[in-house]
Amino acid sequence: MESGVLLHVKRPKRVLNFTAHLVLAAMMLVNTQLPYWPPLMITAWWVFAVLALGLSVYYLVRLIEKRPSLELLEDAILLNGSRIEADELAEVRTRGYFLQVFALLSKGRRMVAYDRCFSFAREDLQGMQALRAWAERNQVPIADGKRIVTWI
Repeated sequence: MESGVLLHVKRPKRVLNFTAHLVLAAMMLVNTQLPYWPPLMITAWWVFAVLALGLSVYYLVRLIEKRPSLELLEDAILLNGSRIEADELAEVRTRGYFLQVFALLSKGRRMVAYDRCFSFAREDLQGMQALRAWAERNQVPIADGKRIVTWI
């Protein structure tokens, strides 16, 4: 097994999304209790309330899951135990100023998998420099300020 640079990373925060979906679900559930709604409309409100509640549970699970790990090898990246070869990556995207978020975009994809988005937990400057040096060494382009689109 190759030895590489081990960096401490964390997932982008989804607290705002969790809170918004939870509040939306609560508002929808309260609105279904009003007496003047027709029955079909109440059913639609229940469906949307359950969907918002489901998304809230999804974000809650994502918030409390274990911390991801990132290891830079010579020609690959080990992210959460999965090996990503340098030639599989289309680009490394960065977004943000005070807290930079990084995303590893695969070739042939427009959206980034949620598992491939991270920011550095500690050694912020050293982690960014190490990732940039790795990308330059393996000829993976770095796109600063480009929008990072994930499924959820």
